[in-house]
Amino acid sequence: MLGAGRTNKEDDVEKDVGISFRKKVGDEVKVGDTLAIVYANSIEKAEKASNDLKDAYSFSIEKTENMPTILGVIK
Repeated sequence: MLGAGRTNKEDDVEKDVGISFRKKVGDEVKVGDTLAIVYANSIEKAEKASNDLKDAYSFSIEKTENMPTILGVIK
């Protein structure tokens, strides 16, 4: 999406792009709070990442359980 990862080991990694999450599952969120900051090297990539992030979020009036940081280990 932003270019921070690689599809093949020969691909370049763009070190100046990424997402910084300001809120995590279970955090209280108020109108106007920043949920995440997108770092991109083009407007198009920033808009795509922002829209994908918006689609990934859901909100609830009820407090949710915090999810574990590590879901599992693949050996």
